[in-house]
Amino acid sequence: LSARTPWPDSSISENLLKALPDQVMADEAYRNARENSDKQNARIEHDAAMLRAIVEMISCSTDLYKLYTENDAFKSWLNDRMFELTYNRIWSETQ
Repeated sequence: LSARTPWPDSSISENLLKALPDQVMADEAYRNARENSDKQNARIEHDAAMLRAIVEMISCSTDLYKLYTENDAFKSWLNDRMFELTYNRIWSETQ
């Protein structure tokens, strides 16, 4: 990700954050929305897929779950970043 990551707790594993794009892209509902809907609807489904991915990771990092659910700035930053990464990646795969 980047050095500008807005989180106060450096104990959150960078590996967990690096795994997120693949987890979100594997989400069937998000892929379907991306491939068959407009960008706005894909974003709505992306944000739901992000929450599902974060919940799946709770056993690996309660810190990440807590930060994502309690820190709106972090959640917004992470959702924006992951949507940017995954939306464009899925788009290039379907072209």
